Amino acid sequence: MVKLREVGKPVPAIDVLIAAICIRRDLKLLTKDKHFLYIK
Repeated sequence: MVKLREVGKPVPAIDVLIAAICIRRDLKLLTKDKHFLYIK
């Protein structure tokens, strides 16, 4: 997340939280929000 902020593409904290929950619970996330493309 720090690298994205440095290049001017910060990911909102709520998106990071949602992604973390999905990753932890092995869930698929369906969204049109482009922020999630940067989270792996």
